[in-house]
Amino acid sequence: MVRKAVFWTHLCVGAVISLVVLMMSVTGVLLTYEKQMLARAERDMYSEAPSASATPLTTARGRCA
Repeated sequence: MVRKAVFWTHLCVGAVISLVVLMMSVTGVLLTYEKQMLARAERDMYSEAPSASATPLTTARGRCA
């Protein structure tokens, strides 16, 4: 009886702890690739095609801005 109780207690605690470790692993991977995921999600927000009447900017050589 004691052996069975220890087995099931150990199994249940192990299952709960494994879920916590899995959650920490998944969130760690997400934090590792956070910059890449944000860049991918926001890439269309900042780019815009130039209008037909747009002229290219020139550089001012030899002068300090």
